[in-house]
Amino acid sequence: MDAPRRSSASEPGAFAKDVDINHSENRQALAKGTTHRRIMEATATEVTTRGRYYANPDEATPADPALHLHVEAATQEALDRAVVMIERMKTENAPERSASVDEMSHSFASTHFSGDRYRGARSNSGALHQLQDKIFIEIESE
Repeated sequence: MDAPRRSSASEPGAFAKDVDINHSENRQALAKGTTHRRIMEATATEVTTRGRYYANPDEATPADPALHLHVEAATQEALDRAVVMIERMKTENAPERSASVDEMSHSFASTHFSGDRYRGARSNSGALHQLQDKIFIEIESE
């Protein structure tokens, strides 16, 4: 989006750049704080999410820009490393649009419900079912 700007080399945010993620397949992952922390730790930069998602990029305005990451660094080298990392993450492990709902739900279930109480199981038809325990309690009214 922007060319890197430079203030004084002694300032923590002396170099800055906005990296467009509005139409990236991984925009949700890139906008997360955990991803920001990973980039910041690896490159010694500051990363923040700015703007908002626009399905039609023509709707973005300078006052309300499209979704992007704002990266600040003390050196040009640190800024360049962060931008390269973000650009790689924009396409790396992008979700496949052709994945079926059953494949996605199986992936979600095996990732999020792997404990004893919740686990994914396949029936003979291939449908994903969640197994869980129910505990019945009696509540007495006064």
